[in-house]
Order: sequence, then C-alpha cells, then structure tokens
Amino acid sequence: MLLRAERLSPHDPRGWFMLGGGTAYAYFALGKFDASASACKRALILTPRYALALRTLAACLIKQGRPDEAAEIMREVLNIEPHLTLTKLRARSMQVEENIWNSFAAALRVAGLPE
Repeated sequence: MLLRAERLSPHDPRGWFMLGGGTAYAYFALGKFDASASACKRALILTPRYALALRTLAACLIKQGRPDEAAEIMREVLNIEPHLTLTKLRARSMQVEENIWNSFAAALRVAGLPE
C-alpha cells in the first residue's frame, strides 16, 4: 500500500515520512535490508535529520555487516536525540511486534544505542 501511495503521489511533500517511517521499516521487518536502507536514504535526501530513517538505516547497516558505518549513523542519531535509549525507544514503539522489535533493537544495540 505504501508503494502504491508513492506511485500515486510521487511529489508528496511528506513523502519522506512514508519512505523512512513506513516503507523502510516494513522492508526491515521483512528482512529486506537493502530495500530498507534504500528507502531510508531516499527519505534522508528529503529530510536529512529524520531520526527514524537514521535509526532504521543504522540497523540495516548492522544487518548488512557494516558496523563502522552504522556506528557513524548512530552518532548522528544521538546528536539529534541525545537522551535516546533502547528503553525509551521501546516505550514509543509498543505497537511493534516483539520479534521485529527484538531484531531491530539488537541491531541498534550493536550500532551503539545505549540501553
């Protein structure tokens, strides 16, 4: 549905939100880390400080075996949200299924997000 929305409205001024928040996270949940990272990067071109896209990109980079790049992205996330922790992020993400959250959180932990 998100891809269809993007096709129907390719110049949506809030398209970055769908890309980084919906499409990228959906691809991550499906284990399609290349597609997820691509959606994050497209969202970040439109809104470079979009923290959700940056977090998802960091998690994807870990899943792709690129920990140095992920750590660099995580430093950027923590510059935007200096008090962010996994515990606080989980409290904001209670709707996410446990198995998806566990995979995402494990990758963020390796990238450098504190507990």
